[in-house]
Amino acid sequence: MIVSRENGSLRLIVIIFIGFFFLPSAITRAQERCGMVKYQEFLEQRNLTKESPAQFENWLVNKIKIRKEKSKTARTQEVIRIPVVVHIIHAGESIGVGRNISDQQVFSQIDVLNEDFRRTNADAANTPAVFEPVASDIEIEFVLAQRDPEGLATNGINRVNGNQLTWFLADNYTLKTLSNWPSEDYLNIWVTALGDGFLGYAQFPVSDIGGLETASASAITDGIVVDYLAFGSVAKDENAVLDSRYDLGRTTTHEVGHYLGLRHIWGDGGCGVDDFCADTPRASNDNNGLGNCSFPGPSTCGSDDMFQNYMDFTNDVCMNLFTEDQKTRMRTVIDNSPRRASLINSLGAEPPVPTSNDLGIRNILSPGVTTCDTQVSPSLEIRNYGTNQITAAQIQTELGGIIQGTDILALDLGPLEITTVELSPIVLSENENNNLTFTIISTNGVTDGNNLNNISSVGVSIPQEVNGSITVNFNEIPSDWVIDDDDELVTWELRSVPNGEPDNKALTLEFFRHENQGDLDLFTSPLLDFTAAVSILTFDVAYAKFVSGQQTVEMEALSVIVSENCENPLEEGDVVYFKQAEELKTAGNSGSSFTPSGAQDWRTETIDLSAYLGRDNMQVSFVARNDFGNNLYIDNISLLTEPIPGVDLIAIQSPSPVSNRVAPELVTQLKNSGAVPLEKFNVNYVIDDLDTVSITVETSIAAGNTFSFSDQITELSEGTHRLYFSVDSPNDTTDFNPINNSQILFFEINTSEDFAPFKESFSGQESAWVSGNPDNNVTWIIKDGVASIDLSIYEAIGEQDWLAGPTIDLSEVNQATLNFDYSYSHESIKNDGLAVFISRDGGASYEVTSFNRTGIDLVSGLFLTGRTETEFENVSIALTDYLGESEVRIAFVSTNDNGDPIFVDNIQVFTTDFFLESDVPIFPNPTFNGRFNVRFELDQREDVNIILFNTLGHSILEANLPNTINQTYTFNIGDRAQGLYFIQVRGETFGYVERILKSN
Repeated sequence: MIVSRENGSLRLIVIIFIGFFFLPSAITRAQERCGMVKYQEFLEQRNLTKESPAQFENWLVNKIKIRKEKSKTARTQEVIRIPVVVHIIHAGESIGVGRNISDQQVFSQIDVLNEDFRRTNADAANTPAVFEPVASDIEIEFVLAQRDPEGLATNGINRVNGNQLTWFLADNYTLKTLSNWPSEDYLNIWVTALGDGFLGYAQFPVSDIGGLETASASAITDGIVVDYLAFGSVAKDENAVLDSRYDLGRTTTHEVGHYLGLRHIWGDGGCGVDDFCADTPRASNDNNGLGNCSFPGPSTCGSDDMFQNYMDFTNDVCMNLFTEDQKTRMRTVIDNSPRRASLINSLGAEPPVPTSNDLGIRNILSPGVTTCDTQVSPSLEIRNYGTNQITAAQIQTELGGIIQGTDILALDLGPLEITTVELSPIVLSENENNNLTFTIISTNGVTDGNNLNNISSVGVSIPQEVNGSITVNFNEIPSDWVIDDDDELVTWELRSVPNGEPDNKALTLEFFRHENQGDLDLFTSPLLDFTAAVSILTFDVAYAKFVSGQQTVEMEALSVIVSENCENPLEEGDVVYFKQAEELKTAGNSGSSFTPSGAQDWRTETIDLSAYLGRDNMQVSFVARNDFGNNLYIDNISLLTEPIPGVDLIAIQSPSPVSNRVAPELVTQLKNSGAVPLEKFNVNYVIDDLDTVSITVETSIAAGNTFSFSDQITELSEGTHRLYFSVDSPNDTTDFNPINNSQILFFEINTSEDFAPFKESFSGQESAWVSGNPDNNVTWIIKDGVASIDLSIYEAIGEQDWLAGPTIDLSEVNQATLNFDYSYSHESIKNDGLAVFISRDGGASYEVTSFNRTGIDLVSGLFLTGRTETEFENVSIALTDYLGESEVRIAFVSTNDNGDPIFVDNIQVFTTDFFLESDVPIFPNPTFNGRFNVRFELDQREDVNIILFNTLGHSILEANLPNTINQTYTFNIGDRAQGLYFIQVRGETFGYVERILKSN
């Protein structure tokens, strides 16, 4: 169950979740339907599920068939005993007070579990007769652990002060890492005060069989969590303080059902959705909070609901059964899911047997998983687990399965005493993983009395050393860099990511589908030599803060840490860069999975490392902290450890893709990518394969700084042109990284002009709109009365293409509004984009407007073959800021993510009020105050004449309206008598007469 506490009362909240496919844990048993998104839907919206229900169910169905074939009709099976550890996470209370519940309350809960799973519960008598034939003894029993992970005696209750009053779902990882026993040997149950309105949640089982290879493998978080006000039974412990609706221990029964693979009784859907147990009647929904246990009760889907089932959301008093098919499902999971199957043979349920001469390896202190030294002296923490004094031992060391030697140790250890011993030095191999194994081969001169704790191993790597500077462009992940992940689940990986360069790849961390809040993922360099030179570390980063409705992620962060001599960067390194959420973001906030749309969504970071000059064995670590928000990308890491020069071309900023400048200015952004001041370099550019322009630039730019270069291009003809631009020879030497030295740009010179009002419907006459196609690839086309770009066939991710109109004169109008229709279906989950850019200087420079949509925000409706009104969305943008300008240019700019086509149509600039939904040309009619409007929607501009006549045929008003196309004109006859009038409207291609009534 999940309970929300509000205004001192308890209310149920429903969150539906399908097990097995959730990465962190399954949120179950009740959250009230009050406009909250159901949790499974939330996960699916944010791409957090890896496997579909069908994949798991297909696997499970096959396993159930095999099981039934083996068991035939037998209902009695071997009783399985599962060891349980209850972690009581309190906030400093005394035992028996508040969160620090008593041992008796824990015992009462274990009793309830055993009765419910063995069907010895007293209220089994309340099972309706119609369900009695399928009610099942699951033949699973639960026993508090008698042996802890070290093999010592325990009562199975582990108390930890978490120093926190309330724990939220986002704290899942932090909560469970406070206290966690190996989940392959114990059912971990965490009991604490839960926030977010939850009574409990469970992590579903996983399997390495049948399509579940990539499902969550988190052993750290495996188990169930229950609120302390719903853990235990007042029927068995009268002193237990529990919520009256959930005071019989059925919350834990429900969550353990999920832990063993059961789904909710109603299948987490309507009548068409099943829980894959044939003997549980289908139901349209849960029976949330049902406290009246009279049967029959709710009846849906053509049958009585089995609201007595532990997997419904009823109050505890109504629950009393599992079914035979639920038993088959749970027993099948125990047979096949790795961390469930291993529970059967766990020694956790067995009391330890004290023995003499029992020395055990408790921990390997050194070497750790990395070391800078090829020669190491291993250090072990050992313990006397036996009943007698230990005075001597022999410990053997193996490297890669080859015995390196045996150390004979003189000891003086009493029972349970711990000491540290150092072993003889060994030599490790460079550039490979060194598997070290330590084995106790004798204790007090005889074979050790307990071989379960005699062996311990560690894999040790020696980071590679690199000579010279580092440049990582992520065409592949370099083999000498190391990825470390706290929870060994979602971590850094290589992805194709737009940044303005063709076929770009970047290092990506998908916070959007990450499992554990607070998890740290490291990307660490090889050993670096800073003795000769070190100056600037630069890298590119892209990130959008996750904001959706009331949910805002604030704690995601990226750090850069410098460490020395293979020390742990998280414990001993220097933080030289740290940015979090708002400061880290390089693009606008996003409520969907963020992918950069192009170069504009990236930022280059520069870090001065000169303080580390003269040091050796240095490492740089990029450390990402997950807050379950959005995705993070890093690219183009550059670190110079040699005094070498370099120059990079960052971007060509001018010419723009479409402008009316026949002699445009060439403007580029460059960067000193070297480790020394840039004093000199060469610029070369070619227009349309004509003569090369070569310029030697003398300057003084500090290492890591960006700067601009500009030149005047000679006059060009109207049309499409090709520009090739390159830089080279920094300080008269060869550039150490020439990959970023050149770029090709296609641009359009278009001098067509027009004025407002303006209309473009892409039908009939030849259009003055042109495409700007910087990469000379897929671009906008005008066909069949609409402008479109087919991004589904466009492989150049992140590329932008422009659809630009003629320059429009707004110098003589008092108001102006841009209006257009667009369509985008987003049938696939892509991050395509469409934005409107406006220039006030004919296209020499542009600025983005308020219309800038990507991904799901761009969707305009369901796209079908052929146009319908429901496919297109109408958009208006005020042009107030551009009034008085004579060279206004409007451009529609697409950004490709290889998704769906984008369509644009009916582009208009209105200079009067407009009424798109009006289907009459003259309104209001009758007019009550003498004011009325005449609306025009013509295909092309015409000179229009309007004459108003009275009933005697006398002209009382006349207007000549040149260049009419989409205007709405207002007239006033308030000084005229009420009655009937006639209005004659004549254009160059049309004419009509209408009556108009003045009513007062």
